[in-house]
Amino acid sequence: MLIRTQGALDRVSEIAVWVAGAALLMTAFMVGLEVIMRKLFNSSLGGADEISGYVFAAATAWSYAALIRKKGNVRIDVVYNLMPRPLRIALDILSFLALGALFALIGWYGFELVKGTVETGRISVTPLRTPLSIPQIVWISGIGLALAMWVLIALRVTGNVLRRNWDAVSELIGSEGIEGEIKAELVETEGKS
Repeated sequence: MLIRTQGALDRVSEIAVWVAGAALLMTAFMVGLEVIMRKLFNSSLGGADEISGYVFAAATAWSYAALIRKKGNVRIDVVYNLMPRPLRIALDILSFLALGALFALIGWYGFELVKGTVETGRISVTPLRTPLSIPQIVWISGIGLALAMWVLIALRVTGNVLRRNWDAVSELIGSEGIEGEIKAELVETEGKS
């Protein structure tokens, strides 16, 4: 059940990453066009900076689930790789719990922010007068997807800890190290050819 749900969530997060990337590319094009129009024609599209801010926040939030799944968070492995395996696993679990706490905190305060914005009907103080609830709902939904991914992985990790399946725990949340990253890259490259 968890693995099937994980597969569905993986597909959603992969699609979200591609949509986020496309949105960022379109935003970069829009900002570039804005710069050219200002320089050459002394005119503006209007709101490019505001829209790019919303897109950046949403694209980042919607990419977090894939980041959690692919263990893409920054780690400093210099000392980690020299530690005994039980200590590495303990640090992986501690790190994963801290990541979950961070997302829970962002989710809690973000939800409160969105709730307040919806209740008061706040709008941006720009010429676009954007209802702030729209970009905020898109943003908090991405945070929600990341939290769902974290919870699902946490459940799988918990099951493996209870079964003392340390290899599975390391596979789910452990650092790949440089060798693991090279191996994963080779596997991915071979799969594409």
